[in-house]
Amino acid sequence: MESPYLPPASPETPDPDRARKRRFWKRMIWAAAIGLLLPPVIGVAGTVIGMLRAFSELAATGGADPEQLAKPIATSLIATLFGLLFCVPSGIVLILSIIRFRACAPLAAKERPTDSKPPITSP
Repeated sequence: MESPYLPPASPETPDPDRARKRRFWKRMIWAAAIGLLLPPVIGVAGTVIGMLRAFSELAATGGADPEQLAKPIATSLIATLFGLLFCVPSGIVLILSIIRFRACAPLAAKERPTDSKPPITSP
């Protein structure tokens, strides 16, 4: 129910609720993009650190035993796995956020309701 003390909302007046929802989904897009990009980078960094440790351990022992090298390499690849696993849900959230953000878009000029009065033209 509209308040009798306020002027009626015109079609030109932006909807504050729509603007609030649009701001929320814009923030969600940024958060999901960060969640999509950051975990794989951290995972690769963890893998590089793990590989450095594995090869430094190999150099310290002086042997080239594949079994001795396999365990530290497998452990270091877990970081990349977790980075990619955290990336997938962020990608889904990013897609859904973009869809919802576009659904909250302001009405285009063609879609806005207009008065039934024709425009005033000069003779």
